This record gives sequence, C-alpha cells and structure tokens, in this order.
Amino acid sequence: MNKNTKVLALKYRPQTFNDLIGQDVVAETISNSIKANKVPNAYLFTGIRGIGKTTTARIVAKSLNCSNGIDNLCKEELCENCNAISNSNHIDVLEMDAASKTGVDDVRDLIEFSRYGPTTAKYKIFIIFFGCRVGFKKPFKIALFSDCLKVLILLTSRAMQYENILFKRP
Repeated sequence: MNKNTKVLALKYRPQTFNDLIGQDVVAETISNSIKANKVPNAYLFTGIRGIGKTTTARIVAKSLNCSNGIDNLCKEELCENCNAISNSNHIDVLEMDAASKTGVDDVRDLIEFSRYGPTTAKYKIFIIFFGCRVGFKKPFKIALFSDCLKVLILLTSRAMQYENILFKRP
C-alpha cells in the first residue's frame, strides 16, 4: 500500500476559518477574540458527531500558534507550527481521547504535560475528546475541548462554549 495515501476526510479537512462551512458565527467570534488578544482559558465545542468540533479546535490551535499570526494564517505553504499541528505531531498540542485514556498512567501523563510551558509555540494546547475527568491544581494557559458529555462543571464554567450546528445551505 502507498504510504502517501490519506483518508478523504483528513485530506480535505478545512485548514483555516475561511474554509469552514456553516460555522461562520463561531469562526468570526473566535477569530476576533484572537485578533483582540482576548483569548479565554478554554474553548468548549459541542454538537453532534461529524459537525466539525475537532476541525474547529485544530484551526484554533493553528491560529493561536501560527508563526505568521492570525491575519496571515498559513494556507498553501505552512509554517513549522501549522504543519506540525496539521500532521498531529506538534510538541505543544496534545490530542487525547479521554474516553479510552482513563487509566492512572494516562492521567499522570496529562498532568505532567500540563506542568511545563510551551516549548516551540506561543501556547500549549490540549484538544480533549468526550470530556475528561481530570482535576487540574494549577490553571492552564489554554485548552480546547471537543465535546462536553462528561466535562467537569468547574471546567465548563471557565470555558468559552460554542454549540456547533449544521446549517443548511440556501
């Protein structure tokens, strides 16, 4: 099998806020908050499966950490940070499926990862799927949650929450 092949959903995944379809309000609100340098501690994206929660979280991660800034966000030729985030191998962006990572060692790894500041990017970012039953003793700089089924009330009260809704085209 050819190693250069990608699943279609990943190959054609939106890369910028302009590429998102049906999430104009969410994209504009987040983009304006980043431009105004008023970034909340956490974003909480909710909605049904396949609506673009994780895609939106990755675009936010890129927008916050892009070397060119939010106004000149990478489109074709990606900077080092955007390329690493797109390939899911950025050292300062952790994507975690909390539904399957429920062991003590997984929680220890998450806490250990949160102890230190970012190494190569401006922000250290957590993208956590299906909520997480982890208590943080120290406040973290930024976190992106992609579903709120079982997220602690403490975290939801401190997060900027966006309900991702599928809009029909006119």
